[in-house]
Amino acid sequence: MRLFDTGNQRDAYGRDEVAQATKGVRKFETGATRSADADKPDYEGFLSPLVLVRFGEYMTKHRKQADGSLRDSDNWQKGIPRTSYIKSMFRHFKDVWLHHRGYGHLAAEPLDEALGGLLFNVQGFWHETIKGSTLGLDVLSIKPLPSTRDEAVHYNAAVDVVREQMDPKPYDWEMRNVL
Repeated sequence: MRLFDTGNQRDAYGRDEVAQATKGVRKFETGATRSADADKPDYEGFLSPLVLVRFGEYMTKHRKQADGSLRDSDNWQKGIPRTSYIKSMFRHFKDVWLHHRGYGHLAAEPLDEALGGLLFNVQGFWHETIKGSTLGLDVLSIKPLPSTRDEAVHYNAAVDVVREQMDPKPYDWEMRNVL
């Protein structure tokens, strides 16, 4: 039993995960070695297990469809237009904001529901954006707007390709009318 916390990470067995890093190699008290992890994503640190549990509960609750059938948990990965995600994202954000400002009684849903919906839509929007960029549709990445007529023509052609492949609805914010 420990009398005080050493501040170190502990493994599943309660042992301190103390490591000395030398030349890109971590050496543990046990003698085990691993490559340095300073440049690797720390998913365990970046994500909250409390939020993941609540999000899982939210998603499970919303798997049931209007006709009573249960959709697959990964159904959303089949593809939902980003316009659908952004519209829903704003509705949920509006409710989060109302709760935050003390006007929760005006919100359409409780805070947990609004946060779950917001997280789902942010994730879905980002998923579709990444999926588009991995297909070579770089126009989905955040880039500066075109500054010359030639850049605008190229940009518009790329936008048309994306629209045809991901979202058949036209948008009102055409770049063609900018330059």
